Amino acid sequence: MSRFASHARPLSSQSATEETVANLHAYASSYGHARVQPLSALDTVVVPSNVERIVAEKTKPAIFDLFLAAGIAAYLAVFTKIVSSSQVLLDKSLITLRKGY
Repeated sequence: MSRFASHARPLSSQSATEETVANLHAYASSYGHARVQPLSALDTVVVPSNVERIVAEKTKPAIFDLFLAAGIAAYLAVFTKIVSSSQVLLDKSLITLRKGY
């Protein structure tokens, strides 16, 4: 990002604008699919702002959710098996104790 804010870019310079657009496209393409679309003066709206910044957010792939769900399902299956076997063990212990008295 330092290359975009390291020096002032004149607004009237078409070559500087095209270079900046190409750099932003390359930067955005490293995070996902990016495309450049031409805009006309009618498509733009000037919004007054006192802070200018570029916000880029990374998105997590859907495969992460699948692995997380599989991990949770495996954990619950193991927990259910442990609880079930401990219940059987507890029942056998109680029956043995009752027979002894």
